[in-house]
Amino acid sequence: MKHEELKWKSRDGLELFAQVWEPQVVSPRAVVCLVHGVGEHSSRYAHVAEAFG
Repeated sequence: MKHEELKWKSRDGLELFAQVWEPQVVSPRAVVCLVHGVGEHSSRYAHVAEAFG
């Protein structure tokens, strides 16, 4: 599974962060988007992303 971290700034200067997990298959069957709540960190859901891989 390929993992990538992304950072960019919005037009109003807010720093945004994302993580991408991509399986090593040629044609994935679906795309899953996990959105967490305030006070959490996306790394808490790495095990979920890995389970879909």
